[in-house]
Amino acid sequence: LPVFLFDKRTMHEVFCYEHRGAPFYLSRAALATDNLERMKWVIVYVISQFYISTIQSKPFNPILGETFQCKIGDLNMYTEQTANHPITSNFYAFDDNHNYKIYGYIITTASTGANTITAIKTGKYHITFKDGTEYAIYLPTVLIKGITIGKRLFNYIQKLVVVDETNKKCGYVEFNPDQVGFLKSWFTSKQASFPDSFIGKVVNLEDVTISTKNSEHKVNDKAMSFLNIKGQWASHITFDEDEYWDKEDYSLLNINEVGDKCPSDGRNRLDLQALIKNVEETSQKEKEKLEVLQRADRKLRANYAKEHQKK
Repeated sequence: LPVFLFDKRTMHEVFCYEHRGAPFYLSRAALATDNLERMKWVIVYVISQFYISTIQSKPFNPILGETFQCKIGDLNMYTEQTANHPITSNFYAFDDNHNYKIYGYIITTASTGANTITAIKTGKYHITFKDGTEYAIYLPTVLIKGITIGKRLFNYIQKLVVVDETNKKCGYVEFNPDQVGFLKSWFTSKQASFPDSFIGKVVNLEDVTISTKNSEHKVNDKAMSFLNIKGQWASHITFDEDEYWDKEDYSLLNINEVGDKCPSDGRNRLDLQALIKNVEETSQKEKEKLEVLQRADRKLRANYAKEHQKK
């Protein structure tokens, strides 16, 4: 792809960028003594990332072994690319007081339609608090419309699931619940709520069936609800009519470098450095050099695996 389509950051930096509000919300979650109160702040932490993740340019795919490290407030973040087919990024983060840690890996798979891109993120996404409480996060699907023609639209679809594995509770959030289907769109373009709307509830974990392949999770219709959730991911979140997050109420923290960058840090890439300086021709050439090198390395690994399988 030509570099003029690219963002001036790698996927790892964008992932860290999305955590610029995390220290606010996870510190509140860590201080909560009530399980439902902590669940609220963890859900806020996840959905607040969506508001700042809507970029229309493509980040650079990290090279195998590429890293990124930074500090956001008191949050220390580290990422590493551990596979490219499919794209797999490992991450580890913790606050200075060790009240919580975020860790795991995300596998990103994307498919294209005639005018759309759909991105599914699976893997292992966990939060552990100082008192031992464990949370698992299952992200919704990203849908981008208008890739070639028409108005460009970015949205989240299907479900977000936030699981308190220790207390066996589950936050279940459905995005764009009033979406107008394909056939109905022939007769009307209107729907009852804004496309960025969501609704949800906190239920017992046993009432939710979680898919590890996509975000098509299911909840028992008769499940007891401990909390009702609603809002719009681009503006606000409420729990039982109490507003917990409004995008206007929080200022985002900056990403700061931590000492000397590792040689493997993505910010050392020559293609990225050239694009930051707006020298697109040099950036394109350096990007193509890296792609040739990656293909050669992949072939070496495949040949090595094939030879040792014979033995």
